[in-house]
Amino acid sequence: MKWPREFLLEQSVSLVEQLGKHEKWNNESLKRLRCAEPIIAVGGNEADCAQISADTEIDRISTECSTRIILKIRAALSLISADLKSNGEHRYGLCGECGLVIYTNRLEAIPWADLCLVCKDKDEMADKENKGFNSRKQTIVRSRSVAPGASTLR
Repeated sequence: MKWPREFLLEQSVSLVEQLGKHEKWNNESLKRLRCAEPIIAVGGNEADCAQISADTEIDRISTECSTRIILKIRAALSLISADLKSNGEHRYGLCGECGLVIYTNRLEAIPWADLCLVCKDKDEMADKENKGFNSRKQTIVRSRSVAPGASTLR
């Protein structure tokens, strides 16, 4: 699938904005995590330590999520950059699982989406069936293979 140059440039701008937001959130969470460690280590009253521990866990989870999104955004930007330079094969907007084209509406809503809706549903079902463990999510950035004749939209 060859996206119009304007669409790729719009997606790139959107991704750069999102990258900045997620990096800022990630850095703020990391700062709070670093500040909380000495307080918990020194101790204090039980209620304060419990609240700090809860806040620390929220920041740890937020940092993990932001890091995943940051890596996906960087991978999408890399694909867009390669597509803008290439006259041949384009890879941005292709599902990382089945190789089919991801709907434009989905890419506009989530520019770093790397799965079509069908594969995303399968991915979420695998999460539920395996009680949160999904081997696909253990590898955040991976090579994408394009299925032969990948032109059907999903």
